[in-house]
Amino acid sequence: MTDETNINSVYQDDDFLTQKELAERLNKSVRTIQNWRHQGLLPFKRMGNSIFFHWVKVKNALSGG
Repeated sequence: MTDETNINSVYQDDDFLTQKELAERLNKSVRTIQNWRHQGLLPFKRMGNSIFFHWVKVKNALSGG
């Protein structure tokens, strides 16, 4: 498997991410992700006590879509 294949598999559009994973992907702090979520800038799903972000919806929200 090439490095390019590994990179593509990491950034699947159907990924659900935790706050920490999203922060790492966007190169932001977890606190920034929390602030953006509280401000209504990021769509999220609550599953039990956990919060998840759908990567496609986050990309759309951040691009103004």
